[in-house]
Amino acid sequence: MPDPLLHRPRGQRPLRPRGFREPPAPLHGARPAPAAAAGSPPPLPAAHGAPRRSRGRGGDHLPQPPGERRRRLEPHLRHSRPLPRLRGHPRAPRGLRPLRCRGLPPRRRAPRPHRGAAREPPLVHERSRLPGVGRPRGPGPGPRHRARGPRPPGVSRSGALDREPLGDRRQREGPPALRNAGLPAPQGVRGPRLGPAPGPDRAAGLSRLLAFLIASASAANGPVVVVPPEGPAGDSAWIAQAVADGLPRALGRLGLASVGRADRLRAQEALGIPAAATTTRASSIRVGEALDAARLVVGSYELRARELVLSLRLLDLERGTLSAPLIASGPVETLPSLIHTLAWDIALTAPGPPAGSREAFVASGGILSFEAFKAYAEGLAASDPASRLKLVKRALSLAPEYDEARLDLGGQLLETRDFKAAEEAFGRIRPDSSLAREGRFLRGVALLHLGRYREAADLYGALASEEPSAAVLNNRAIASLRLGSASPRASALLREAAEKEPDASDLAFNLAWALLLEGDPEASAFWLRGVVRREGRDNRARLVLSWALAKAGREAEAQEEWKALSAVSSSYQSLSSPDLSRRFERIQVSERLITLDGEGRSDAEMAATHAARADKLAEAGDLEGALAELTRAAYLDPYGGRVHRRLARLHRRRGETDKALAELRMSLWCREDPGVRLELAGLLKDMGRTAEARSEARLLLEGDPEASAFWLRGVVRREGRDNRARLVLSWALAKAGREAEAQEEWKALSAVSSSYQSLSSPDLSRRFERIQVSERLITLDGEGRSDAEMAATHAARADKLAEAGDLEGALAELTRAAYLDPYGGRVHRRLARLHRRRGETDKALAELRMSLWCREDPGVRLELAGLLKDMGRTAEARSEARRVLEGDPGNEEARRLAEGP
Repeated sequence: MPDPLLHRPRGQRPLRPRGFREPPAPLHGARPAPAAAAGSPPPLPAAHGAPRRSRGRGGDHLPQPPGERRRRLEPHLRHSRPLPRLRGHPRAPRGLRPLRCRGLPPRRRAPRPHRGAAREPPLVHERSRLPGVGRPRGPGPGPRHRARGPRPPGVSRSGALDREPLGDRRQREGPPALRNAGLPAPQGVRGPRLGPAPGPDRAAGLSRLLAFLIASASAANGPVVVVPPEGPAGDSAWIAQAVADGLPRALGRLGLASVGRADRLRAQEALGIPAAATTTRASSIRVGEALDAARLVVGSYELRARELVLSLRLLDLERGTLSAPLIASGPVETLPSLIHTLAWDIALTAPGPPAGSREAFVASGGILSFEAFKAYAEGLAASDPASRLKLVKRALSLAPEYDEARLDLGGQLLETRDFKAAEEAFGRIRPDSSLAREGRFLRGVALLHLGRYREAADLYGALASEEPSAAVLNNRAIASLRLGSASPRASALLREAAEKEPDASDLAFNLAWALLLEGDPEASAFWLRGVVRREGRDNRARLVLSWALAKAGREAEAQEEWKALSAVSSSYQSLSSPDLSRRFERIQVSERLITLDGEGRSDAEMAATHAARADKLAEAGDLEGALAELTRAAYLDPYGGRVHRRLARLHRRRGETDKALAELRMSLWCREDPGVRLELAGLLKDMGRTAEARSEARLLLEGDPEASAFWLRGVVRREGRDNRARLVLSWALAKAGREAEAQEEWKALSAVSSSYQSLSSPDLSRRFERIQVSERLITLDGEGRSDAEMAATHAARADKLAEAGDLEGALAELTRAAYLDPYGGRVHRRLARLHRRRGETDKALAELRMSLWCREDPGVRLELAGLLKDMGRTAEARSEARRVLEGDPGNEEARRLAEGP
């Protein structure tokens, strides 16, 4: 009779006699085997894939014999929950290893002969890896794991730790068969997939998605700026310029936005960095920020005999991180190929990888003789203009189809004002070249300088039909303006350009100049006010502003602007009367507009320069020139106490004691200086004002409203929304007897806020002092919300108040919105409608005109025509309606207004 203990069905635990009870399992160590018949082998563990039924979270629940009472749980038999394991490829079948039961030693078996093939590494070597990083490792030994030989007898395949996956004598080497996967249903693990190969698994899809998101986050929207790499000084300097010129072009061909060498040099010039100077990392970052770049390409090169090693890194300006070096090496003659290779590597870091292959892209660079390439690069590195011109012409003689050299030749001819030769050079660039659009744009610049406006207008019109960039629209408008063409109107083109680049002061200036020539001085002054506000040292804008104000009949304001201009520069003395025949338009020489947040040199630095010139002129006896220089210095740095003291001494030498007295007082307002106060007392004594001289040393700034107003002017200039500073400024001006200025400040304050209406009279009992709660003072460059955002908030409040019938409150809110966002056309249109509801037609008319100055809108112009008709100004209404018909001939309402009575 077969023994039921030894001959049992596969996967079934042996049954024990009724009443048999195992001793409890010990807390530590292995449990001794239960008493059994002598010589009987220990119980075997359950086979892999044996049927089991899981109930609850406890131990095993096996099938019971019929009629038997349910046995209690046996805690000494450890939970045999299977562990899924990922083997080889993520889509490989999943197998399990049974858990070793505590107290049951492994069954000894004879070692099998070694087959010579390495087994699968233990679980410890199959650590999880980051999605998308590295290559999935298949079965086999790990990187530092040698293939194991046969195990000694009695040694388990894995360690002896509790609950660690162990081997079983019935389990084959490698993954188990599909039918033995044995995943229990409560685990929620999908069974093996049969049939054709499955699609990409979820982990692989998530890996690709994660890699794409990481790449997208690392590459910002801004362009790439290439800085000339550092290298040994001497004859190899041309290599750096070749990289700085060729790499941006190669990146552009790969679809990656980049800044060309010419545009980078223009930005350096605007920042006051000489083109020939060695570019430091700090100055390179300044250039990149001025160009709104996302990354800089920096690096170095090294020459080893005839071998060139080029190493470049990517500097992320937003995060301040530096990438690992991208290295390319080869003979010097292969430099063009090295540049294209590195361009491909840089393009791989962008969110979208480049199309094609690296080899095809490198080969697409064309075949160019190395002598021509080197001559062109040496010309870029030459500091002498004559040498540059000679070398680039030599490059073209060696390679007549070298478009990069021809473009540089045309640029040099433009700089030397040889416009005819430049136009010919740009015209010879091949139409199918990647530089064709840039060459056509610069050819238009040469045509404008040659006076061939019709050709320039047609050329820029064709470029605008392809891509209407702001620079193309600007130059097309200049050609139309000089032609006197009414279709298209220059102001309309320039408005479109200003909408594309709202921070470009050159476009705003050109728009104001066009409006002045078109006979709209009010609109011209409107735009020029913004230019002068943004660019305080733009003397030509201030000059044209004085002309526009004079044309508009605002003589007092025109004289004020002229005085401010005369104090800064004496070169405009012959232009006191408007001269509209001047060519003040600003032609753009590149499609990439450079808008600097800050200027190259601060006002204080420029003031110091003017003061130094004044000292030299005064020593030479030129008091007039010294006075002009010091006046400009005081305008640029009004809080420079030393400048005011120098001005006082200069006025005293000229016998202008009253002016000297005023300058000494301003010097003391800037900074309390006993020496300056003693000098002031001496001047007062010489003027016969002995009492004032004696009391000057006891004068306190707290009782000096003039000094208070002096300082508050600066606060209001820096912090335009500091309403309390503006309130106190109006008080100080009133105390100083300057009532007109005090009323002006009060009106400005009332337009912005109505909470100060009860403080129109000075109340010095107020506690307006600002207590500091920390020794660390916080000075913010920008405010929390922009003026446009604040204006939108006030406009929304105005709409609600107008709907509720509170026209006064709505008017106050819209007035504040217009003060914060003066170029917001919608705000002015809302103000016009509100004034019209209040019966203030003149004010409504002015607001509608300002709305049109901000942006050309046929609807606003029709509304203006309707208002003019209601006011009885029929001729003007018809004129406005005809302007609408010029752009929209099918507008019936405009036609009715233009042809009606």
